[in-house]
Amino acid sequence: VWASITVSLGVLVISSLASSRMPKQQAEADTISEMIWGLLLQFLILINDILPLGAVVNIIYQTYQARRKWVRRDFWEVMNLSINTIDLPSNDRSPIKLKFRTLWEKPCAAIIQNDHALNMLNKAAEKTTKANPVITLPNTESWYILNMVLNEVSALFSVGYVFQDMKLPLRRSTYVLALTAEKQDAVRTKKIRVMLVQRECLLSLLQPRVQNMEWEFEKASHGPRRETLKAIATQFFHQKDNPKDFIEVEVCLPALEFPSVAPAQTTSVPSFQLPYSMSSPNRSSPSHWSLNS
Repeated sequence: VWASITVSLGVLVISSLASSRMPKQQAEADTISEMIWGLLLQFLILINDILPLGAVVNIIYQTYQARRKWVRRDFWEVMNLSINTIDLPSNDRSPIKLKFRTLWEKPCAAIIQNDHALNMLNKAAEKTTKANPVITLPNTESWYILNMVLNEVSALFSVGYVFQDMKLPLRRSTYVLALTAEKQDAVRTKKIRVMLVQRECLLSLLQPRVQNMEWEFEKASHGPRRETLKAIATQFFHQKDNPKDFIEVEVCLPALEFPSVAPAQTTSVPSFQLPYSMSSPNRSSPSHWSLNS
């Protein structure tokens, strides 16, 4: 037991020293320290009935991990859904306008409700690069994970699907859904990002005249999203006959125009006589009202 305590303190000191090293060395040191911590915690759980040291060490470890993630702005356990609007100009002199908005942000575990599948997603997210932020999942598992995300996205447009079933006026558009893990330096927070973008607008980015056009962003920090969308467009075009890393969704929303409604018919109200007279000067006082015979 005392050996375990000594090892725990030693690992804590080593982890603290490793966090002050160079970025590349720091990543390697963090990986090693996490492996040591994992093995140590498994051992301490076994002796927890003898000495509740495991709970104490776990609290210290979780606090250290939370602070490290906050400093690095690493929130890979969070999934963010955004709709990306690409406004293509009618002429080559005007810039392409990009705007994106968050539709929801939830814990990944609330969407991917299986630990093994969530682990596969996290490992695939670790493999993305600055040049290619698209998450590539194993061939035999990608559809299942993408479908879990699609189910959550489809719930946003449930009213439109009911309108479709009732044959009511609708607006439809096909969107491409992609999972990404952006790691560009300008990205402020790192998390699993679900991109929704209209299929036709996405493929238009591959047109020769569009590739050399300028882009206009709402904020300077939105620049990396352009590269992300271009990477999605390129890979989706190559996979469009049998997309593996993407899934298409038809979005249906109620149309804004409604059928004309005939004006309501007016009905005449029959005249009637009040059952009392209000001839008194003080009409506000019921004591001066007299019932008609």
